[in-house]
Amino acid sequence: MPSHVSPYLQTVLQNVVDDVVDLLGCVGALVATLENNNSLPARAYSVNLGNFSLQDLETQAGGQSLLGPQAVAYLDDEAFQDNLSVRAIKGGNGQPKVIVSDRLYDLFRPVVNELLSDQIQTLIGIKQVIAIPFFIEDEVVGNLFAASPKEFSKQDVDFLTAFAKQAAIAIQSQRHLGEVQALERIIFELQTNLTANETQILQTIVNAVVSKLGYFGALAAPLESDNKLPFRAYTTKADADNLGELSTFFRQNLVESTTIINVEKPEFQENIAVQAIRGEDGHPG
Repeated sequence: MPSHVSPYLQTVLQNVVDDVVDLLGCVGALVATLENNNSLPARAYSVNLGNFSLQDLETQAGGQSLLGPQAVAYLDDEAFQDNLSVRAIKGGNGQPKVIVSDRLYDLFRPVVNELLSDQIQTLIGIKQVIAIPFFIEDEVVGNLFAASPKEFSKQDVDFLTAFAKQAAIAIQSQRHLGEVQALERIIFELQTNLTANETQILQTIVNAVVSKLGYFGALAAPLESDNKLPFRAYTTKADADNLGELSTFFRQNLVESTTIINVEKPEFQENIAVQAIRGEDGHPG
């Protein structure tokens, strides 16, 4: 997920945590998104602390941010491996899972020490905390947390899972918007290079696919009149040395201008480029 959060996404995430607190009677709720660097920063939170304020608790915690944007867990940092957020994302056997704990310390560790976390938990009357990973298809993209003055029932977990799905849908919408905007920039770049030759235009396209859309590599092979697909332009995030090592390993230049796919030859019929050209029922796809 990109580090930038659009106003639309921020509003949806805030509505999610507000609803968790207002409708389920939770003491607090928080959404953290999984970023490209494997960090989990808090994006939105809501609390109902009775006679206390969040500032009171953060003052007691020595000025440490408990729920704001500075509250970040790190998936790859050994110090955070027992953190509730990291445990939920990593799950069991590599599969993210819902985790319920009777200790607020599991949510705050290692940022807030055990004694202080226990004191805060007693002070505001938290019975349990829960972390619910949410997904776009099979990709985990964040966690929804809630702290409750009672044990979570199955119905509570079902409701929280539904709220978490709302967060995932909003993140997916932001991704789609980002892709559309990236494509618009690609089109603009092409329009400014209409006087360039075909190879330059193709190179502009593959460069934009990698740099703007975040793909590892891209390649363009136009279909020639002799039913051949020569590689005209490519780019990749792999450096030249790594690409050379791969070519040596496979004993084949993988993405050279001399690489040509022949649509008519039997040995190329299972090639993905040929399958895309032929498509189904003679319709490329």
